[in-house]
Amino acid sequence: MLEQSALWLSALELPSLTGNGAVRRVLDAATRQPLGNACWPPPAWPAVLRALTPRSCRVSEAPDDSLLFICRRNWCGLTAPWVYDADGNRVARLGRHWITSPYGLPLAAVRRDADGRSGRFDGPGGIELACWQPSGGGTLVHFAPDLDHEPLVKMSLLAATLVQSTEF
Repeated sequence: MLEQSALWLSALELPSLTGNGAVRRVLDAATRQPLGNACWPPPAWPAVLRALTPRSCRVSEAPDDSLLFICRRNWCGLTAPWVYDADGNRVARLGRHWITSPYGLPLAAVRRDADGRSGRFDGPGGIELACWQPSGGGTLVHFAPDLDHEPLVKMSLLAATLVQSTEF
């Protein structure tokens, strides 16, 4: 999935009556070939307390549904979500206007357009690292060619795009 230069994220498919969580499909932007899923498990707490509970998004790769990363919001959303790789290592922290490394170093600034549905991530020096925009009922994400060999940065930007473009 992270080898792609562009991804298409489907609209959020709400939880079914069977108790499955919400899902966004991740597809290759050019071919629409399925690459994986972003899943939000249903909260275990009663509806009145759900805003206070931690939430996580599990992103897995097709065809075997292997874990790629997890984005986790802590209690009450008082702190920024963290991105963890498949081994449980912290990769990035996602703020509303920034993305930092686990050590607090700036990775990207988040620039949302006026419509709130599109935007970009600028790296140090204002270089565009990625952008997202509505497309065909979903969200199209383009990564800069310079990131082809930076899977952890792409992972962080994909997680941030999911947070920016989905009620998290």
